[in-house]
Amino acid sequence: MKKDGDLITGTFLALFIQGFISPYLIFHTGYLLTYLSTLGILLFNEKINRLLVSLPSFLKDSISLTLAALSLSFPVILTFSPEFSLGVFAGNMILVPLYVITTYLSFLGIMVMNIPLLKWILLPFIEVFFDLSYYMGSFLSHYAMKISLENMLNFYVPFLLLVILLYKKKQFKGLLVLILLIFLMEIPYGPALAIYNKYGTPYVRITQNFKNYDI
Repeated sequence: MKKDGDLITGTFLALFIQGFISPYLIFHTGYLLTYLSTLGILLFNEKINRLLVSLPSFLKDSISLTLAALSLSFPVILTFSPEFSLGVFAGNMILVPLYVITTYLSFLGIMVMNIPLLKWILLPFIEVFFDLSYYMGSFLSHYAMKISLENMLNFYVPFLLLVILLYKKKQFKGLLVLILLIFLMEIPYGPALAIYNKYGTPYVRITQNFKNYDI
């Protein structure tokens, strides 16, 4: 339409076209997480990256990308489970490059499907990287440190606004106190009884003596 294109406009155009063709997609978690994470990366990745200037490049890029992707998708993730795995930060350093390699190999595989020799050479590589990505993800999930964030789902927006306000005002001590307060709120003090959804499965959670018991 002879308009200047940009990434955010392109993202929303893709979102609209998919939603227009199949409206019920908006209820699919993959649809929501894909676009929210992409929008978060486009809006915040560079800004977060600049804040982490003192970190090594490989560490800085991975952490900023993860935080940016989580910035908008985090509330949706918490609706699946009240626990959030901190292993995502370590996992992204390994899994993202693996998924990138797998994606490019898959594209190549589609392009050479009609060339028997190239197909014979390439398909084993694709299968190996698919299996490696799966088993690496499974391995990392067993060593993930999880934190309970049941209250964050209700207070995410005000907490986020407070974090932004304190950062803008350069109140870094206040920012640290706020983050510590968030974690203190999530300590399983009790006793308490809750019903929650964990990846589509209903659970009853009993909290007693600083421990959670899920049934």
